[in-house]
This record gives sequence, structure tokens and C-alpha cells, in this order.
Amino acid sequence: MRRIILCVFLISACGYRFQPPIETMKLSMDAVKLIARGEERGDLDAFFNQDHYDISNERRLLLRFESLDAEVDKISVEGGKKVWVEINVYRDADIPIVLENLKLCPVTRSWMMLATWTHGHPFGKNGRWESEGGDYDLAGCLLGELKEGSPHTLHFDATQWFINYPRARRENYGFLLISEKELSVQGEQAGTSAPKLAFDSYLQ
Repeated sequence: MRRIILCVFLISACGYRFQPPIETMKLSMDAVKLIARGEERGDLDAFFNQDHYDISNERRLLLRFESLDAEVDKISVEGGKKVWVEINVYRDADIPIVLENLKLCPVTRSWMMLATWTHGHPFGKNGRWESEGGDYDLAGCLLGELKEGSPHTLHFDATQWFINYPRARRENYGFLLISEKELSVQGEQAGTSAPKLAFDSYLQ
């Protein structure tokens, strides 16, 4: 009994508090920016804060959860736990097109909300994309899949992206949604259907 009391005292004195994991934490992307071929203004209202976006081979969508740096060490990917991105389809008719054409690709260069088709940001020579339409890891691009009970929600398994970029390199440039065919997805103003970054296991 004396040993148990001592252990409790030491834990309290050190300020330790047990933090149980929360299953399935979802965080809305807080940086969402459309870029379009031929449009060099990065401040157009129609290119951010929208309830949906049209994507095609001339229009792409940048996505990022900007506060991820503070959360990286709270997220577990051990024992088969996953990190994924949820994107909701705007029109039912687009679902077959989305499954075959919409790709989520890791961005490899810093960008801001003033990003355009040619520039990640407008400040200095380093602001220009190396490739127009955004710099991304082609080998890391993902196709989404529909889960039972979520007929409009695409799930992209971003576990390897999380391991390779935010965790190993401490880089969080987010993602680029690309498609060769025209389709529409829900934007950050779509409430519960907004783009999300989600985790199987999160330490509060």
C-alpha cells in the first residue's frame, strides 16, 4: 500500500496525466486554394473560401492543414493505424469520373494562399513553381476509394505521405488535387463535407 501511495505521489508531483488515445480524429483543411492555367492573380475571391470547386486539366486544388506541425507527435501510425484524406464529391454524376481520374498528390514546394498556376507564392525567385500547375511527387499520387456508408466521400490513404513528409522531413506542403477530366469537389465552406485530414489514433 505504501509503495502504491508513493507512486501516485510521484506521478502527481511530476505533473503527469494519462492521455488516452482518441479514435478517428478529423481536422478540416484550413488552407484550400484553387489555381488555374492562364490566371496570374492569386487574390481572386472565387479561388478560395468556396463551397465547391471545379477541377480539370487546367484547374487544380491545393490543400493543407496548416497546424499539422503541432500535431505530428500526437499521431500514431503503429500497428496498422492510418492517416487519410477525405474529399467529398459535389455532384453524384461525377462519382465514376472521380474514382478513375481524381488524384491526391504530395506537394513538394512551399506555397501560400496567393498561389497561382505558375507560382507557389509571389515573393522572390523561389516563389515560381519548377513545373507550371504546381510541384508534386508524381510517384506519391493517390487514387481514392469509396467506403461503405459514405457514397460521396473519397478516402485517400495518406499514411506514407505522413511518414515521409511531416514526420521524417518535418515538411508540410500538403496536397494537390489533379484530374484530366472535369469534375467538382466540395470546398472548405461546405460544412461537414469540407476536405479533411484524418487519423486512426490521436493522443489528446
